[in-house]
Amino acid sequence: MGKLTHIIISNKIYLIFLMSIIFISCNNSIKEYYTDGSIKEVYYKENDTFIGEYISYYSNGQVENKGRYNNEGEMDGIWQGYFENGNVKYYSNLKNGKYKEYKEYNNKGIIVMYSLFSGDSLQFGVEGNYNDKGICIQIQELLNEERNGRYERFDSNGKSKYKIFYNNGEPIYALRRDSLGNWTERGKRPKGVVFWSETAPDTAR
Repeated sequence: MGKLTHIIISNKIYLIFLMSIIFISCNNSIKEYYTDGSIKEVYYKENDTFIGEYISYYSNGQVENKGRYNNEGEMDGIWQGYFENGNVKYYSNLKNGKYKEYKEYNNKGIIVMYSLFSGDSLQFGVEGNYNDKGICIQIQELLNEERNGRYERFDSNGKSKYKIFYNNGEPIYALRRDSLGNWTERGKRPKGVVFWSETAPDTAR
């Protein structure tokens, strides 16, 4: 056997070996199925920890949820969910398992909830809820899942009815409309307090 032939055979063996590694690395996904054989979930795991891309399906083949996990097994980046008709159900943006933004829709495509968070160890944000016409009916500021700042309710036309201001889950004072539509105050606002919604981006109001 000549030297050239030996090199060619060696290169072929190496190429086959390399291709087998690529094949294994590209096909180490875990797949789960419905009883009818249709695909239900596709995901990756390493040492029992979710890692990389994740996608789930309804039994009709429509995507239900999709997103990715970071190397620590935390939801990271854009995650989206869908109704069976394909309309968006929710949109979320996360960093290392912590929400930065969350939007939820009804099956007609109208937004029903919107949350915007800032901070890392402290989850500080504002959340809005909407009726089936897409009109905001409630907005509240949160700190670590407790009301902290403004909680406001609106009527079905989007007109503010009352505002209650909280400090670490405890109500401080309130503003309510009287029969003439004027604001009346109950309690007293602490001097120098500025609530997050007063400096938040317009999209969070």
